[in-house]
Amino acid sequence: MVELKENFKEPPKDSWDIIFKIMEGYQGHYKKKNQMNFKNENGMIVMDDKSNVTILQNHYHEVFN
Repeated sequence: MVELKENFKEPPKDSWDIIFKIMEGYQGHYKKKNQMNFKNENGMIVMDDKSNVTILQNHYHEVFN
């Protein structure tokens, strides 16, 4: 008698892992995004938009200039 495991090209668990990753990708598209807060030069996380913009502006100025 041939075992059932030999009929599969790949293990069923690996196939289900791939299916769940695909499903997560489709459902993840509609997740609400949270704003990312950055740390200032003192290591403190800033909470307002103006400070975040200043940190990003300084970062990109150093990277691209």
